[in-house]
Amino acid sequence: MFGSCAQTFLASCYQPDTSGTCTDQNDTVSWSDGHKYISSGANAGMYGPGDTTPCVTIVVQGGNITATKGNEVLKYAPDQTSGKATVTCPTGSSFTATFAQVTAFNRCVGVNCPGN
Repeated sequence: MFGSCAQTFLASCYQPDTSGTCTDQNDTVSWSDGHKYISSGANAGMYGPGDTTPCVTIVVQGGNITATKGNEVLKYAPDQTSGKATVTCPTGSSFTATFAQVTAFNRCVGVNCPGN
């Protein structure tokens, strides 16, 4: 996941200071620097400090996630049977990652609080 289109996709949009503190409650991860990630509902997405609209919108359908930033779309499709997910990049190329890789990536980029 590191060095992939997923990391590039978040660049300049969702980059919380993960050396700060965060809380994870009610489907929202909030960082002390003002970044937040709302994982469900009408306002689902990734927000920079002070943003009133998400810089990345998130739509979750049946476990699949579609993330949109401007004209770019990134898709995440988990397969519970294999324990892997397919990530489709905005360019149309794709790769697979284990759930452990996805979890580690999400913690490092601030989608999840450390320890969650």
